[in-house]
Amino acid sequence: MNELLNKIKYYEEKFHKKELQEIINNKEEAIPMLLDVMKNVRDNYEKYLDEDYFIHIYATYLLAQFRVSDFYEIIIDVARLPEEIPHDLYGDTITEALGRIIASVYNGNLGAIYELIEDRDVDEYVRGQGIQALTILTFEGMLEREKIVEYLKDLLIQKTKEKDYRIVTNIINGLTDLYPEEAIDEIKLAYENDMVDEGTINLNDVQRVLGMRKEKVLSFKKEDRHFKIIGDIEDEIGWWYCFNKIKHKKVQNNKKKIKIGRNDSCPCSSGKKYKKCCGKNL
Repeated sequence: MNELLNKIKYYEEKFHKKELQEIINNKEEAIPMLLDVMKNVRDNYEKYLDEDYFIHIYATYLLAQFRVSDFYEIIIDVARLPEEIPHDLYGDTITEALGRIIASVYNGNLGAIYELIEDRDVDEYVRGQGIQALTILTFEGMLEREKIVEYLKDLLIQKTKEKDYRIVTNIINGLTDLYPEEAIDEIKLAYENDMVDEGTINLNDVQRVLGMRKEKVLSFKKEDRHFKIIGDIEDEIGWWYCFNKIKHKKVQNNKKKIKIGRNDSCPCSSGKKYKKCCGKNL
């Protein structure tokens, strides 16, 4: 196992499919060692800021895939590291998947997520992913919708009073995802007080959701991959640009020769829509 972990320690321009599958096949042996890696990241994060290190990213997704509840407190501690450290360690994973990772290893200590969300010293995107974790756990049936909506409603009132601009928009996003009927008056007040980033979500967006059937909204959100716990590591990150530079470069070089619709499958064979893959930054 040590030999396998050493092979995935540093970034290379390939996805270590063979090594990762061996780790998955021997997950009981791997889990304690992966947890040790992540404890080291928490306690000695400066070391992992070196761009060559990649093992902490593999370890995070593997532990999430394995549903290791012992990782829950560790990943929250890592997420609460100061300033831009979480982004420097994980890049876009913070904004794209941190909430899913936290939800995947949830150990029942709901207060840890609440503390993450409410701490004004924590990065605003990390706090928003804490709210995302709550919505995911709700859709997974591990938390009661009514309880989480009530919490977010009360939090919205509190943070509006405190003028905590950095979290109000995320709270409204979370309420809207869970269907915001119980909190519409508080949401309107936040807009009236200019507390919301309307480029992210405006009042019309919220009211549009309320114009739909509650069951339909919740059912649709539940099927959205952004509200699902982490699955197989290859499906989660094997398609990343950093592992497929040659494929992506070919697509970019031929984009003028091939007419590709933004909702078409990407020609690089990632399995993603073009707008979510090679066309993402065009």
